[in-house]
Amino acid sequence: MPTPPRTAKSARSKPRASSPKATPARFDKPRPSAPDSRPAAPDGHSVRRTPHSRAALERLEPKLRGKLDPPRSARPPEGVEVRERDGVRTVTVNIHQAVPGGRELDPDHHDIDALRDVAAYVNSVDPDVVAVQEVNDRKPGAGGIPHQASVLFHLLDADDMAFTPALGHTGAAADEDREYGTATFTRNGYRIEQAHNVDLPNRGGDIEDRSAGVAVVRPPDGGERFTVVNAHLTAGSDEGDLRQDQLDALTRVLDDARDGSFSYRDAISEGDSRATSLPVDGDVIFAGDLNSRRGPVDDAIAGSGLEHAHHPASSPWHILPGVDPATTEGIDHIYYSRGIESRSWGVHDIPNDEFEAEDGATPTDHPLVVSDAVLGE
Repeated sequence: MPTPPRTAKSARSKPRASSPKATPARFDKPRPSAPDSRPAAPDGHSVRRTPHSRAALERLEPKLRGKLDPPRSARPPEGVEVRERDGVRTVTVNIHQAVPGGRELDPDHHDIDALRDVAAYVNSVDPDVVAVQEVNDRKPGAGGIPHQASVLFHLLDADDMAFTPALGHTGAAADEDREYGTATFTRNGYRIEQAHNVDLPNRGGDIEDRSAGVAVVRPPDGGERFTVVNAHLTAGSDEGDLRQDQLDALTRVLDDARDGSFSYRDAISEGDSRATSLPVDGDVIFAGDLNSRRGPVDDAIAGSGLEHAHHPASSPWHILPGVDPATTEGIDHIYYSRGIESRSWGVHDIPNDEFEAEDGATPTDHPLVVSDAVLGE
């Protein structure tokens, strides 16, 4: 979902050009094998990895006192196995900036109980990787819930986080009150080794800046590392060409990443950056709010080697109850690189629990998407 248009204060000094058209990258093209033995590398410049403590958050914002313990009240969706499963469970969810669904985007409408209901439902399915969009990480005193990435880290009982803002306190599109973008969290012993904040093409003007978080994740059993891409693409109904440019940019980055490194522009500093020591020829999970139905996304990344988690030809998956397997009409998706075996996929509305609303508002305006997969051997 889009945020309100930026004021002149935060407009870019000059528009960024869209990436030139190129043949989509192919994740399934033959490549020589190489050992995954490179040392860990540092994070990208604008990645926020260290959460504020609960005590600090409660001191900064009194309304958070007693609200930062991981909520466990929600029941998982029917048919979702919580304890006994193989592989990696991934969730993607757009939190609508902690504003309940159906209400206007405004810091005055931030609601910690609504955010707790989102977290409770995520916790109920016990995922290993959580991709979150529309994280509005505001400074204390700027209104709303401050430091939302840190708040989510505690609510999700996470082990690691990588907050990757598309808008920040510095840079050409500076906003002195907030940082805003995507955040990737890992749980159940999965750890983020490194993360990068990849600037995505834009046309300037009032079109909201976008970036994608790229994180290298290591499983708790010491298995092969894999890459998680968390994206929130441009939202306008007339911005299909720009979404194509953003998807092209991401597939090129990930194709290069399979060789162990890639070059990119940092979303906040806008400086040229390079990620190194990535998993060579590794698995990729691509998740997020892509602001498009599945069909156009499939067409946009045709030939990339990425396949939707809801893909019967790729694995003997089963659809979770409550979803029509003949259609995938949402705009929130999970894709896997070929070689990953998708076992299940489902879309579930997030119920109200602690958040009570007489106006019919819901904890967020997006559903929770969950999928289980077994990574390639």
